[in-house]
Amino acid sequence: MPSSIWEIATLVTKLLIYAGFAQAVAIPFIAVLCRFNHSILNQLKKVSYTGLFLALLATTAYFFIQVAVFAENGLSGAFDQFYIELIWHSGVGEMTVWRASAVIMSLLSLVLIYRHVNNPNQRLLVLSMIIYTLNLFVIGLSFTASGHVSELSSLAHFAIGLHVLMAFGWLGSLWPLIIICRTFKPQAVAHVMHRFGQIALIMVALLIAAGGYLAFNLIVDFNALANTNYGQLFSLKLILVFHILLLATFHKFILVPGLLKARKSKQSLAGSIKAELNIGLAILIVTAVLTTFVGPASH
Repeated sequence: MPSSIWEIATLVTKLLIYAGFAQAVAIPFIAVLCRFNHSILNQLKKVSYTGLFLALLATTAYFFIQVAVFAENGLSGAFDQFYIELIWHSGVGEMTVWRASAVIMSLLSLVLIYRHVNNPNQRLLVLSMIIYTLNLFVIGLSFTASGHVSELSSLAHFAIGLHVLMAFGWLGSLWPLIIICRTFKPQAVAHVMHRFGQIALIMVALLIAAGGYLAFNLIVDFNALANTNYGQLFSLKLILVFHILLLATFHKFILVPGLLKARKSKQSLAGSIKAELNIGLAILIVTAVLTTFVGPASH
C-alpha cells in the first residue's frame, strides 16, 4: 500500500467528509427523537456547523488533490487548467458536485431546524424535513459516482447509498446520545434510548443487508479475505462491526433497562456509548483506508 502525500491528504479529506455527513444525517433524526429539545440542540449547533464547513472545505480539497495526482507535477499540478477540466468531467467532478450540494442542503436544513427550536414554526419544520429527505438521496448518490463502486450495477449503487446512510445515521447519533445522557434525567434518557433502539434495529438490519450485498459483489473469492490487503482490511472492518453490534446489544438489553430499574447509571451508559463511538471512528478510518490505498482485485 503506497503512502504518498496525496494519498494521505485524500484519506484526511475523506474522514472529514464522513464526519460532516454523519452529522448531516443524524442530527435532524436526533432532533425529532428528543422532541427538539432546546438544550440538546444548542449544544450540537456549533459542532454541526463546524463539521459541515470542514466537510465543504474537504470536498473542495479532495477535487484539487485528485487533479494533482493526475497532473503529477507537485502542488502546482493541482491548479493545472487542463487537468482541472479533465477531472471536472470525470466521476470525481460529478461526485464533487453532489457532495458540495449535500453540504449546502445540510446547512440549510439545520438552519431551519435550529430556527424552529428557538422560534417554533411548523412551516419551517416541514420545509427542513423536505430538504433533509432530499438531501439523504443526494448524500447516498454522491458515494456512487466515483471509485470501484461506480462500475457496479444500479442495484449495487442503491445498496452503497443505503449502506452509507444507515452507517452515518447510526454513528452520527452516538455523540448526541452521549450529550443526552449527560443532560436528561435517567428516565428520560431511557425513553430516548428505547426509541432510538427501536429505529436502530431497522437501521442495522438495512446496514447489514446492503453491506452483505456489496461484499458479495466486491469479493468474488473468499481466499482474498486472507491473502490480499483489501481482504485483510475488509476482515478487520467486519470484526469491528461485530464488536460494535455487541456493544449496541449490551446497551439495548442491559444498560437501558437498568436505567428504568435504577440499577444502572447514566454515566455507565454514556461511557459505553463513548466506547461504541470509538469503534465507529475506527470503522470509518478502515473504510477510508480501503477506498484510498487499496481496492478489490476484480475492480
